[in-house]
Amino acid sequence: MSELQFVPRMPLHGELSPRRIGRLEGPAGVVVHERGDLSLALIMARRGMRAACIEGLRAPYDLDAPVTARIMHGRTLSLAWAGPETWLAIGSTRPDFETELKAVVGQAASIVDLSDQRVVMRMSGPMTRAVLAKGVTIDLHPRVFAVGDTAITLLAHITTQLWQVDDVPTFDLVSPRATARDMFHWLTVSAAEFGLDVGRTHS
Repeated sequence: MSELQFVPRMPLHGELSPRRIGRLEGPAGVVVHERGDLSLALIMARRGMRAACIEGLRAPYDLDAPVTARIMHGRTLSLAWAGPETWLAIGSTRPDFETELKAVVGQAASIVDLSDQRVVMRMSGPMTRAVLAKGVTIDLHPRVFAVGDTAITLLAHITTQLWQVDDVPTFDLVSPRATARDMFHWLTVSAAEFGLDVGRTHS
């Protein structure tokens, strides 16, 4: 009897074959791909231990944890503010991400590995804000939402954390894995009028 083997798959496996959706003429207004190169974890400082948690993260990663709705980048880790005394930790894919973070913060925080519970999509292009505006209630105008800003909001009824990566603009969107296909369907419908390039790996 052959041994049963499990093969890990990205949440949007089969959906992101490179193609153009919607308007075909000219450059795409939006480009999207799934980021499967990341480890994710939630860091929650224990009561009265926020300072100790921040200090524990500082030296190993050369990083100051944000205390407002920002994302900060260190040597091998990024931290996105995810609520009072809470951060979303983002690193390159590596084993034992949760163990690594626990060793750094000790008893100052609780750590929950989210790597297999979330999907991360990267959207970029000149019409990205126009597409996102169809699904969120927050103001993403560059005067009020700039590079490095982050927010937790509902996007097409799906709880999503997003942040602006650059001035292209490029946004990273983190949402529950179980909603990945619903999110992708919303995106294809919302971006079709501008032309959507799917499955690209532009950074």
